[in-house]
Amino acid sequence: MLEVEAVTPPVVAVGIFFFCLGLIHCRLAWKVYTEPVPRFVTSYSGWSSTSLALPYFAGFSLSMGLGAFKPILPDAVMTIAALVWLPSIVVSLLGSIIWFPRFLLPPWYRRALKAGVPRHDPYAMGAFKALPVEEQRAAVAKNRFS
Repeated sequence: MLEVEAVTPPVVAVGIFFFCLGLIHCRLAWKVYTEPVPRFVTSYSGWSSTSLALPYFAGFSLSMGLGAFKPILPDAVMTIAALVWLPSIVVSLLGSIIWFPRFLLPPWYRRALKAGVPRHDPYAMGAFKALPVEEQRAAVAKNRFS
């Protein structure tokens, strides 16, 4: 069987579905990470967070979409897709079901907690996020932002 014959219409449809799903996850992740008033802080308690795991769901879905075209893509592309797929699926499932790793949180969120910003107040977090990085670091040094 030729390599092109291995790519059947159902396989192509599934690949396109996963790729489109990955693009949707990319858009949603960009929205979550760049919104001025971070809404994820209202539900994030230090454990799981589906909204924070969205970029990793995007990496998983995009690499799964490429996996459908394995017979016709070069081995180097499939190796890169596999290297993206494995950590993405681990972090996305772990982060949305059990625990989102603290070291993957946005840097401004960690600085806000160190500065004493209330953890579940999206407006205080948004105000802290809007500060320049130097002022955020100064607030951490003073540990009195309210």
